[in-house]
Amino acid sequence: MSLNGYKEHIISNRKPLKNQVHPEKRILLRMNREDIVYLAGLIEAYDGLAVLRTLNPYESIVELLTSPDSMKELNRLLKGLKKEFPLEMLS
Repeated sequence: MSLNGYKEHIISNRKPLKNQVHPEKRILLRMNREDIVYLAGLIEAYDGLAVLRTLNPYESIVELLTSPDSMKELNRLLKGLKKEFPLEMLS
């Protein structure tokens, strides 16, 4: 058996571990356009907290994707940011 055939055999015969994959949680936000860069920098500083995507730059709508384990910390961060600049949670 070739090395590639061996890898395919191992991968195809793996059984998923319980709770191995966490479905992502999604938060939609509307905010001032100039604050998106600030939020992106903060999210980047919290390594692995969330992934930020700008869905609609004209309406300043961004999406945050995070794991269920990080949701509590992300909500705490967003609650604090609401005191600094306008931030509307859409979902």
